[in-house]
Amino acid sequence: MPRATIAGLGLIGGSIGIALRASGWRVAYVDPHVELDEAIAAGAADERVDDLDDGDLVIIATPLDVARAIVNAIDPSMRVTSVCSVMQPLRDIANSRALRFTAGHPLAGSEERSLAEISFAANAGSSIATTRSSRG
Repeated sequence: MPRATIAGLGLIGGSIGIALRASGWRVAYVDPHVELDEAIAAGAADERVDDLDDGDLVIIATPLDVARAIVNAIDPSMRVTSVCSVMQPLRDIANSRALRFTAGHPLAGSEERSLAEISFAANAGSSIATTRSSRG
């Protein structure tokens, strides 16, 4: 079973977690604002972890300042994607570190930010614009 780890289990990260689990993925997450029972009840994750250094894919769904810190620190062997509001700053960091990185921007969501605000039906079939790093 493939495994993804999501940094930031809010509206977008939680929606991705739900979709991945529905597709047979095991989903872990790192988010100090979301309790495990809330993530499980929403169907967004299977477990809470302390770091991002495990799994087949890391998905960054955090504010840009947090995402920059993650991309600067993540193990270069990890395959990483983001769904942050902007792509270029993260691509620049990823390229400088030779990361396997794909920056993305979701074409869905709302002004809400929390896991409790997910409307999976509203986001089903939504697209994500992507751009790969040089190693992507």
